[in-house]
Amino acid sequence: MRPVVLILTVLAIVGFWAPMRSAKAELIGEIPYRIDYNGWYTVDVVVNDDGPYAFVVDSGATISSVFANLAVKSEMTPADREPVRIIGLSGAEMHDAVRLGDFVIGPITINNKIGVILDDWGPDRQTPAGVLGVDVLSRFLVEFDKRESVIRLHTKNTAIEEIDGRWAGIKLEPVSFEGAAGRIYKIPVEMNGVDIECVIDLGANGTIINRAAVDALIDVNADTDRTRRSQQLHDIFDNAETAPPVRVRRTKIARARWRNKVFLVHDALFFEELGVNETPFCLLGSDLMQSRSFIFDFEGEQFLIRR
Repeated sequence: MRPVVLILTVLAIVGFWAPMRSAKAELIGEIPYRIDYNGWYTVDVVVNDDGPYAFVVDSGATISSVFANLAVKSEMTPADREPVRIIGLSGAEMHDAVRLGDFVIGPITINNKIGVILDDWGPDRQTPAGVLGVDVLSRFLVEFDKRESVIRLHTKNTAIEEIDGRWAGIKLEPVSFEGAAGRIYKIPVEMNGVDIECVIDLGANGTIINRAAVDALIDVNADTDRTRRSQQLHDIFDNAETAPPVRVRRTKIARARWRNKVFLVHDALFFEELGVNETPFCLLGSDLMQSRSFIFDFEGEQFLIRR
């Protein structure tokens, strides 16, 4: 049976030591997370005073959503806005905007959340209840603590020196799309000595690189080994494709390093939407991030990570 890599990227379209900012830190709260659904950061969310329900945390999704299994349990009404175009790896669909209601995530309450409703996956795949996207995450400075398996939400202007530990940081660059309802974010990742731009996509449990990235790695550093066995990719719509793996011997983000990681090679529609089919590019999945603690500082446009 082929391994399966699950992708939950949603696009909604209508190394240095981190500099210290001087604002006083304010920890809003901690949310326990678990790794579930074959590799996703998963948290519990109370929706419209019911639940909790399992939501995956997806930094590759510009808009939050629920799946049909939750929508049938809760009254959700149409929102007064244009339909939303949702892009997965293998295609795009239009979905009506919906008032999902009130979300309670640990100590955080988000009232009148607007998003979309997605179809459940096939019977051979367990479907979560929903997705928390960048529209929720970017309201905070978000710390993922691997040691304690918690997500800490800080005020956006929190000074990094107020957070325990030493952090190495790199530029967190927003990526916008024509007519987009939000932004996702990319960072530079060094693979075999080559700098590759990568969108940080916690909604992918495997890292995906395009063919241009593979060619760049092999041209510059011949110790990249391709393996023969293809693996299966699923996107948010439950579309499936196969992709060959490639072994990257050295991967580096700021001062964090990995050895002999296996990524999948796929020229996804996502890359076409970004206009980077001919440019080395990747989706950086949760397979790398699970071994580290890291921080999204959206306000300061920094991504910080521990070794």
